[in-house]
Amino acid sequence: MGTNEVIQAWDEASRLEALRALKLLDTPPEERFDRVTRMVKTVLKVPTALISLVDADRQWFKSKDGLDAPETARDISFCTHAILQDDVFIVEDAWKDPKFADNPLVTGPPYIRFYAGKPLYSTSGKKVGTLCVLDSQPRKLSEEESAKLKSLAGWAEREINHFADETEALGRLENKLKLAHALENASDGIFSTDLDGKIESLNPAACQMFRYQAIDLIGKNISALVPGRLHTQHFDFMSRLKNLATDEARTCLELVAVRSGGEEFPVELSFRKLQVGDRQFFVGIVRDISERKYLERVKNDFLASVSHELRTPLTSILGALGMLKDDNSLTKPADRQLLEIAYLNSQRMNVLINDILDTEKLDADVMAFFNEKVSAADLLDEAKKLNEAYALSANIKLVASAPSSAMTISVDRSRFIQVLTNLISNACKFSPKGETVAISAERDGNWAVFKVVDHGEGIPDEFRGKIFQRFAQAHPMKTNARKGTGLGLSISKTMVEKMGGHIGFESIVGKGTCFHVRMPLVTAH
Repeated sequence: MGTNEVIQAWDEASRLEALRALKLLDTPPEERFDRVTRMVKTVLKVPTALISLVDADRQWFKSKDGLDAPETARDISFCTHAILQDDVFIVEDAWKDPKFADNPLVTGPPYIRFYAGKPLYSTSGKKVGTLCVLDSQPRKLSEEESAKLKSLAGWAEREINHFADETEALGRLENKLKLAHALENASDGIFSTDLDGKIESLNPAACQMFRYQAIDLIGKNISALVPGRLHTQHFDFMSRLKNLATDEARTCLELVAVRSGGEEFPVELSFRKLQVGDRQFFVGIVRDISERKYLERVKNDFLASVSHELRTPLTSILGALGMLKDDNSLTKPADRQLLEIAYLNSQRMNVLINDILDTEKLDADVMAFFNEKVSAADLLDEAKKLNEAYALSANIKLVASAPSSAMTISVDRSRFIQVLTNLISNACKFSPKGETVAISAERDGNWAVFKVVDHGEGIPDEFRGKIFQRFAQAHPMKTNARKGTGLGLSISKTMVEKMGGHIGFESIVGKGTCFHVRMPLVTAH
């Protein structure tokens, strides 16, 4: 396709888009269009006048006076030629014009001999159709008649685009009605105030939340919904917000509000200054968070109970069971088996408790990280020593490859070892007995890359996007897999990112998985 053909195809596509945006095609006849065609017939003294819209494969008549057919095929239409012109397109005698002499509309009904058509434009400047006149006798069009056709075409254009404007206006009205319906039925409170905080409007949810009728609040200052002891703080805040530019005056905060009876309750407030024309005002969305605060207290009480009432005695139980395991006086196999079961389940419970507490600390952003410069080799050695016993219990050989060059990173040592331990224990759990799990560290530009590689079944494709989500657990295959909390990888990812690194993985189903942790290198002193 040549350049000109591409341009023509593009122009035609945009022309058809403009035509369909008018939403006139296949609509019923309308008197305001028919008045135009009646006037054209009278002024130019012709038997047929049409308002024709040129579609992709047809010309369709929005108004027709003197013709019965509602449309004709585009490939034989005179209007297809007319919309390629800017001025009036005239065919004085179709029998003598080689382009039209064998046209079915000339050789058959309606036996066109004379045609004159003026293109009609949409408001976007696209030619969407014509105002045209037909006659079964050849004739000429004088300059005066041509000027009259142009003038009447302007009238037809105004009617076409007036319809589009009406459609757009109806669309805007419909959108406003939808918005009003949404505001009326929103579950959150929504209100607007002037710049001094005087309430101008509020939705039913806001009235219900504060237990007022709208008439009781409209015209009052928003401070009526704030406890008296906080009024000074409230007015200072509104003053600061008032003086900010509209693109800066936005905020989201938690505060205390008060209902009509004096009951105080917590809310979450999103507040923003808007401008419409020359007028500025505030719009706020308020949400009652009493239930959320209650649930947070319940959760905090539970976590405190877990931490103090469970973890402390569990640590003692683990210590006692560990000492018994090392005591060779227990010789009965059944006794040692029961002891092993108790010890392993206590360990599992300890991991669960620690994961829950770590998750909460990370959520609350209160987990402390004490970074120090540590060599990659030391971290690998420590991780191997700490996890060898676990690997042995799973019948897995744990091997570590010393880095080929000295590398130093800045991390919280205990947190980073916790990450490596999690990756190593997962690799052992999901590896077949007798296999090897390899850990290593290597330089990649300005990064140290720690790798934990197993030869298990790999991570299923459908699970890869969820692997770092909380409580996500793939279905174990034929491996050592033991059910965990589903929190370890999520915790590890957050810890690594808080220490300035990245965590990811590569996996081939049936062959194994490599988890990698990338940490920026630092200069050792």
